[in-house]
Parts: sequence; C-alpha cells; structure tokens
Amino acid sequence: KAKDPEFTHYMASFRLEELREEILRGFPKNRYFRLVKPAWAISPEDFMPIRYKYFRSTYLPRPNIDQRIRELIERGEHVVLVGESLSGKSRSAYEAIRSFPDRIILIPEVTNVSADFEVPDLSQPTIAFVDDIDTFLGQDGATTALRRLHTAGIPILVTCRFGPEYGFFQEELEKKDYRLSEAF
Repeated sequence: KAKDPEFTHYMASFRLEELREEILRGFPKNRYFRLVKPAWAISPEDFMPIRYKYFRSTYLPRPNIDQRIRELIERGEHVVLVGESLSGKSRSAYEAIRSFPDRIILIPEVTNVSADFEVPDLSQPTIAFVDDIDTFLGQDGATTALRRLHTAGIPILVTCRFGPEYGFFQEELEKKDYRLSEAF
C-alpha cells in the first residue's frame, strides 16, 4: 500500500520544525541582547518587533544600495543607513542580513546597556544590528557596547533617521572620542 504523500509531507515538515527549535535552543541567552539567532531563522517580528505588523512579503529591491550594504558587511565594515522615517532603512537591513544565512545576528537590548557590556563568544561569523541608533545611544554604556562590538571585529549595521537624530548620533560618538570615520 502506497504511503499517503500528504502525511509524509506533514511529518517531514514537523521534523524540520523540531530540528530548527533544537538548534535555536543551543544559542546562549544574554542579558545585553534581545536577540542572538542565526540569520536564516530571523523573522520580521524578531527584527522589527514594533513595526513587524506592517511588514509586506514583497520587497522592492534597491539594487545599488542593497549590493553596497552586502559588500560592506562581507568586508567586515560598519554600515549606517540614514533616511527619512519609514523610508525602508530597517527593511533594507533585514534583507541584507538575511543574505548571510550562516551568520549569527546580535541585536542589543536597548534598555539594558551598561558599562559592563559583554560580547558573547559565538565562534561563528556575526553581525550586530541596531535599529534607530539614536535611541540606543541615549543609554548609559551604549558607546562602550559599540566599541566592544567593533573591537571584537563584528560588523555593525545601524539605522538612523535623517535630521536631528543623525546629528545626535554623530555628537554622541564624538563626545566619547569615537570618531565616525573610524567606526562607521
């Protein structure tokens, strides 16, 4: 008697999901990061927890920008995406990060940054992402966190609104003698 293909497909899907959950359980919890996950497992909700409900399944590629972001990350450089509110900065970052499925993504916990910030030792290629960097920099220890990620050789991808937020971002880094040209 032939196996029911629908049942076989269901069992294969169930096993893959089980395997996925087992892999993700192996990633360390860290009080400094709200997310430590492989890029292949990131969902829009993980990436943009407040705005994910507006996430569309289709993405309007920006070939020159998208390619440039990927090239800079591949070279281990830091990237700042600056633009108007709701212009697609976070979505461009999400798409760029998803193009590196073998990398681990670190998203710092914006409300829990302190001077004793530690970068986890994951022994895998990693990318750090900070959405709306100006809100992150308003926290004590944020510049220390960026410096430690930078020192660990982790490319940092950040978004920032164009205007006063970007000015604040530049001022905060300069106050701490963390020159924009050195890091981003």
